[in-house]
Amino acid sequence: MNDAHWRVVVDDRARKDLRRLDLPTRQRILSAITRLAHGAELVGDIKRVTGSGEYRLRVGDWRVRFERDDRLRTIVVVRVLPRGRAYRERSTPLPRRDRLHCQTVNDPLPSR
Repeated sequence: MNDAHWRVVVDDRARKDLRRLDLPTRQRILSAITRLAHGAELVGDIKRVTGSGEYRLRVGDWRVRFERDDRLRTIVVVRVLPRGRAYRERSTPLPRRDRLHCQTVNDPLPSR
């Protein structure tokens, strides 16, 4: 296993999802995303979303939908949704150039 960290990018939609959560839930989800970035091994409660290139990470009743780019060692969090909505709403991946405007996990919810 490689100990190198992966870069985590939080899409604007996922940031908006995170802002809507209560603080303890948000902290639990961000902690899970950070743990994923430290190893990025697809172990634990991670499954591939059927019919897409996305994965989902289960955090209690919440699902973190993300894409993983092995070449760039980047994880892009695209949505954070409750279990019931996580599979109904198909997200469309951002074009590579638009991902430059996303926030990293170190500052997913910047001050206004």
